[in-house]
Amino acid sequence: MATKRKRQVNDNEWKRQCVPRTETNNEKPSDTTPNTNLGSSSKQEEPQKETHYGGCVYRVEGFDVRAYKERKTFLCTSILDETKAKALAETYLQQLKIKHAPYVTTSTVRRVSHWRVSINKQSKRVSKAFSDAVYGSSAKAKEAAEDYMRQQSNHLGITTRRIADVPEDFRRYMAGFCDGDGCISLHIQNNSHTVQVEFGQSRNESIPPVLNRLQSYYGGGITSNTKAKRRRTWQRTAWRLIIHGHHAEKILIDLVNFCVLKHQQAEIALNCVRARGNMTYDFKTSQTQLCLLKNEYMKAELQASQISLPFLAGFFDAEGYIGLTSTLCLRAMIAQKSCPPLLYMITAFLSTLGVSSSVDKDEKVVVLYGGEVDKLCKLLLPFVIVKKPQLKLGIEFRALQLNNDKSDRKKEISAEMKRLKRV
Repeated sequence: MATKRKRQVNDNEWKRQCVPRTETNNEKPSDTTPNTNLGSSSKQEEPQKETHYGGCVYRVEGFDVRAYKERKTFLCTSILDETKAKALAETYLQQLKIKHAPYVTTSTVRRVSHWRVSINKQSKRVSKAFSDAVYGSSAKAKEAAEDYMRQQSNHLGITTRRIADVPEDFRRYMAGFCDGDGCISLHIQNNSHTVQVEFGQSRNESIPPVLNRLQSYYGGGITSNTKAKRRRTWQRTAWRLIIHGHHAEKILIDLVNFCVLKHQQAEIALNCVRARGNMTYDFKTSQTQLCLLKNEYMKAELQASQISLPFLAGFFDAEGYIGLTSTLCLRAMIAQKSCPPLLYMITAFLSTLGVSSSVDKDEKVVVLYGGEVDKLCKLLLPFVIVKKPQLKLGIEFRALQLNNDKSDRKKEISAEMKRLKRV
């Protein structure tokens, strides 16, 4: 009996140690950490965040045919307007009457006009219609649909919170990163469409910090190929941040304003996002225009005025390289195979900052050597995220060269640069 009571006391003591202590009105938590903000009385304000719900609400208009256990809906689209949709519905009804002549007793062509909620979470799909006739008007039906979407998003655990205000420097950085490693696409299946913005990075360790930063501002989901069956041991893990649907509207607005190369693609995708629920919008034409721009970058209209240091830092994180030649000379390269005019714009921008650079004979890479690399590193260091360690090593190596340092530190820097290239 005593042993059992002793064990119970020990269990209670263990629970008391593990359960976190809650504050009450009568007792205050003890200050175990030193106050590092003694000089300032005001607390540092947390960044304002906005709530982002999973799923979407879109408009559905068309004609519904029902006859003898068969049902089919003809939706109004950009190709199929209201008159054609109604004519097809009536033709289909006549065919059903002939096919099921002895059995068809009631048959109707009914006008369909409602707002539909669609939420996808892995294998679970939520879909519900809110009719204008039931709620009295289209505005009230849309309001009810949005309330239902918020409830279901919270219930499924796919509601996220992201930082509302994005600094302008980071917007420009993100635009440069998208011009290098970003992809804007439009997927059409049946009568539905999805706009998708994707960023990719390869890294052997955990999720790349740049994707975490982008996600904190713009939302989206991060995936990897760690479970791929054919992945080789020497291959780095490919990480992807995907922002799709109406969730991509915020980032597309920034891409339209700050991109140099892909602003036209972003504008087409933004128009498609804003046209969701509009069954008369021509998404096929938008998809064709987007594909043409992606296949022919030479014909793209470049916004040279948007090139800045934050933009160049993002582009360098996506397409840049810094290392040492065989003669231990600093070398930096910025690659862009599809659009040589962009490379010449970058060299012109760098020349205004006193940095000398050149485009190679194949017009695919901007190249810098020696002291010019040191200048570039010092200019981009406050803005870069991915290649910050390489830039610091480049600055240190150049300083050792100028001081005629003969220690083994140069070899260590060379080995570290090679290691960072494989990470």
